[in-house]
Amino acid sequence: MNRKEFENDLLSQNVTEKYLNMSREELEERFGSEFLKTVDFGGQNNNNHQYELFEHILRTVDSIEPDGLSQEDLLKVKIAAFFHDIGKPNVAKLNEKTGQTQYIGHAKQSAELATSILENLGYSEQEMAELNFLIQSHDDFIPIAKKEDVTKERISKILTSIAKRAENYTPTISSYKKLIALCKGDAMAQNKVIERNGEVIDTQEDRIARLESIQEILPEAIILKQENEIAKLEKQKRETKNGPAPIEKKGRIVNQKQIDIWNNMTQEEKEEKINSIDAEIAKLKQEEVELLEISGTKSTKEEDEKLGSVKVKSSSEDIHKQKAKHLKDSINKSHQLDFVIAELENKKGKNDRS
Repeated sequence: MNRKEFENDLLSQNVTEKYLNMSREELEERFGSEFLKTVDFGGQNNNNHQYELFEHILRTVDSIEPDGLSQEDLLKVKIAAFFHDIGKPNVAKLNEKTGQTQYIGHAKQSAELATSILENLGYSEQEMAELNFLIQSHDDFIPIAKKEDVTKERISKILTSIAKRAENYTPTISSYKKLIALCKGDAMAQNKVIERNGEVIDTQEDRIARLESIQEILPEAIILKQENEIAKLEKQKRETKNGPAPIEKKGRIVNQKQIDIWNNMTQEEKEEKINSIDAEIAKLKQEEVELLEISGTKSTKEEDEKLGSVKVKSSSEDIHKQKAKHLKDSINKSHQLDFVIAELENKKGKNDRS
């Protein structure tokens, strides 16, 4: 099977029907023997799921909504959806207390298995890094169990965790937009109502609503994430320059080890570390600038002053809100542009077929 054929399959209507009717021999020929574990796995024995594993995966692909995505980004999300749960058979474990099967670590396992298949299909290292990011992160918003949990502080912490775990890939606002689309598709292919001990604990409608709220708050969360990381580095820089302040608890210095390490550092070593921290800060600030320049929307000097780049009198909270608003406006412009591109691509596709 070649890459083009695979991609055409995913963009076609009713992927579920096509692949469920495909023989095991053909599936093995296309994706390898390891993939057959997913095909043969059967029911998932979990309150979240009503479909067998392979059918759930296929229904996730079919449930991905364009939602302003370009044709290229829509395809990426569908590819990630096709592989997002293939690692479940390798990590499945019965929880004897609940009687439910758990799949701890399945996202990472799925990303690892997908890499081998994607490589055989001819995907580049860069393409695989982005797809692995989507696959590995598709369950990271699950801890947000209530709509009131959707705050910029909570989401920024999750984004920080996601970014640290991403291998050879730096997530952008576009990456998170695709991730939300994948999460929505995954939720749409699960139970409409989730019960535990006869009590409703969640619904598909509520999960989708939470994901939409997360998408809405992403600009503020991303800016807060950047600012928090910069603040931590600034603190490290001060401590490297002046030495860690002693922290006393119950009559003893609890950070004595850090103080000793600093005292044993040469001036040259301290300066080298400070330079390294400065480089990291500069990188984060540049990332923030790039986030604020989505779709070529570059801020002028006047806008920079409004955003707080040189307007010292503004409070940090005002600056944060202004930056987030600017980013959100840029994202909306990006969404509009993606929608226009998607419409043009759809029209072109229709003309090509006629």
